Amino acid sequence: MLAPSWYLTELRRALEGHADHLKEFTIPRSIVDKNDTEPFDREDLLLAEELAVRLSLDDRDPTSLIEAFDLAPAIYKQGRQVVERLDLSSAPLDAFDGVVSPLSDYWRHFSERGPSPTALENYSRCPFQFFARHVLGLERLERPEDTMGPSPAEFGEVGHLILKLTYQGVDRPWLL
Repeated sequence: MLAPSWYLTELRRALEGHADHLKEFTIPRSIVDKNDTEPFDREDLLLAEELAVRLSLDDRDPTSLIEAFDLAPAIYKQGRQVVERLDLSSAPLDAFDGVVSPLSDYWRHFSERGPSPTALENYSRCPFQFFARHVLGLERLERPEDTMGPSPAEFGEVGHLILKLTYQGVDRPWLL
């Protein structure tokens, strides 16, 4: 744990006088370790997405569950094929594995602006997620197949561009 939870600290403080009949449990972070912790050990209480992950980690095939709940089966199958090909690879890691690019631009930007509170919070939760989000610029896509087409912001940009180009070509004597 890198940063204590404000919520849990306040909850503990609020329940100080009533703690005699309450029990405190530590919930493991790892999905694998949660298998042995109640109520996470009960598959019937898991969401479909969580059960699919559990089945995959237990080396059980979640394909029928993924297809039944429409959890992006095409993406899962493609990812599964990639993992199988990677598992067949016998090539050892070399000096270039994990090298993404020079990070001088990121560090210059970071040193000029400083970290935002959100970035610090992300880093305290998971340094790799911080790296993926803030350094590599990756964003989580909940359902990639639903993100096709322009976003509302892109529609707005197109609309503004249309208006700008329209009014630039119009003779406007009434503005004189």
